Amino acid sequence: MVKFADSKINFLLVISGVSTTYILANLKAIVNLGLHSQIFLLIFLLAFLLFIIFALLTIFPRYASNTGLSVPKLIYHHHISEREDAQKYLYDFKEAKEEELFDDILYQVYEVSKITDQKFKFYNISGIFIGIQLVTFVFICIFKIV
Repeated sequence: MVKFADSKINFLLVISGVSTTYILANLKAIVNLGLHSQIFLLIFLLAFLLFIIFALLTIFPRYASNTGLSVPKLIYHHHISEREDAQKYLYDFKEAKEEELFDDILYQVYEVSKITDQKFKFYNISGIFIGIQLVTFVFICIFKIV
């Protein structure tokens, strides 16, 4: 699901990039169309800025924050990479009880669920702003044609 959220936001970034490129390439002509087009241009730019902020929040990596000290931290790549010695990690992994490893896996499932939930919240907010951006883009194009 994490990859799914990232793939979806990347698609929206492409759409946003295409519409923004068109607007910037025709900026002078759009500004000269009159007050209505200038208002829609401001709305477009504001929606673009907010979309980019929430899109980046969707994409940025997150780290485990809810694991606590109750598990041996032998599964999550960030916890593993924090260890200074590979031999110590191997020893800790081999010495861990099955129940401890199972708990560690369950904590990771919980962490990934929290990360995924946060990604989709930001994705949904991004969807609102790309919608506003596209609607204003259409109006700007109509003003340019008429």
